[in-house]
Amino acid sequence: MGQRTELIYEAPDVLSAPVGTRAITYDILGTARVDWNVLVIVPDRMTGCFIGREAELKQLADWADNQDSRACMLYGDAGLGKTTLVIDFLYRILEGRLTTSWTPSAITYYTAKQTRWGAKRP
Repeated sequence: MGQRTELIYEAPDVLSAPVGTRAITYDILGTARVDWNVLVIVPDRMTGCFIGREAELKQLADWADNQDSRACMLYGDAGLGKTTLVIDFLYRILEGRLTTSWTPSAITYYTAKQTRWGAKRP
């Protein structure tokens, strides 16, 4: 009869690396609103011209204004523009081109592209 062995694999937590091994720095960004400055870690825009996707931007704005939801995950096939959409969404809010009541004190953009999933490779 086969034997069952418990296997646990835990990926390293890239967001809380030991002190001194990873420098996390925020930029202080003035926004279009004079009463709101925010600490940000957001990559540069992916494109100089982002058009369309108005329905998706509206859904993200609705999420941002929902006080009961403070995390959002976008998922889908590679190459559909998820990263470009989210980064442009954040910049539109910061620049005042998209109005929301959401005014966090910090915005940290994190992507799973920064994490390697699965067993370690030699």
